Amino acid sequence: MRTPSRVPSDTASECWALPRTSPRSVALAVRFKDGVRGNVDGMITTDRLRLRRCRRADVDAVLTYRARPDVALHLRSGVWTREKAETELAAYEDAVFVAAVDELVLLVETKDAADVVGEVGLVWLAGEPMTAEVGYVFDPAAGGQGLATEAVAALVDAAFDKFGFVLVVAKTDEENLPSRLLCERIGMTLVSTSGGDDDRAVRECVYQVDRQNLTRRESVNEN
Repeated sequence: MRTPSRVPSDTASECWALPRTSPRSVALAVRFKDGVRGNVDGMITTDRLRLRRCRRADVDAVLTYRARPDVALHLRSGVWTREKAETELAAYEDAVFVAAVDELVLLVETKDAADVVGEVGLVWLAGEPMTAEVGYVFDPAAGGQGLATEAVAALVDAAFDKFGFVLVVAKTDEENLPSRLLCERIGMTLVSTSGGDDDRAVRECVYQVDRQNLTRRESVNEN
């Protein structure tokens, strides 16, 4: 996703800008390959992190990084104001994720201190095969610990195992090396590089992974 190349290599960011459905809360239960069941209400857990539904009360925590110009450098939405944060969090809190063009955004917080360190999300892309675009934005202050990689990998697992997606893609600025390295660490492959589709005049890389290749990556890591 989109943060400056000077931030730690496990810190990356990007945003999503597809239409949202009418607000309606939805509970999500996530089942991973090992049979462990995540909490409901959109929560996914890892060894160190909780990925949970956004709340309107999270404005200050989110602005800690979303209001930073260095984080916004690789974000289509730019620097967030308080008004922007309030509007987006309200939409994220109530959004459904049941059909094409729906969007799911979860905040990432540490289990030990409940500190918000970033956000991850999926956009359900229209068409076949069933594809999701993964997005992420992380606070550079939380970099260097592998938290972004841990969170994004967990969400990609959920995209396949819970939601049944066949393919997951990610888009990032060509010059955003931390984001590109993150994609590669979780098993994604670079499939194209071209001019971006926004007004920032940047080149954009597209990465992707399917269930079969993700399984192969996990098997290699275990050996």
